[in-house]
Amino acid sequence: MSAPEGTSPADDAPPAHEPVAATDRRQIAKIAAQTRWANTTDRSAATQAARDGMYRKFEDQVDPERRLPAAERAIRVESARRAHYQRLALRSAQSRRAKQKGGGGRAKSVDGDGI
Repeated sequence: MSAPEGTSPADDAPPAHEPVAATDRRQIAKIAAQTRWANTTDRSAATQAARDGMYRKFEDQVDPERRLPAAERAIRVESARRAHYQRLALRSAQSRRAKQKGGGGRAKSVDGDGI
């Protein structure tokens, strides 16, 4: 279900003075996301700023003063990026296991960095 042409996902939302149930908020957000991507011709360009921001985050992590040669920094950035995603995968697996055991699904931080 998407908003008719000429309308926005917000048109699907109830008036602002009415409280919105959490499930409705999720559905409204999904509608908004699907509408946004349906109207985006170049997805890569639309997400480039996010990728650039993540790259800078990892550059700051591995070489905050930018003293390393660019090639070495790029290698370290890639390692930091891979470690980040492996950390996320580990926490996801831990969460799934905890849910299977009935533990609520809250995984502990892998290395104390809050990620």
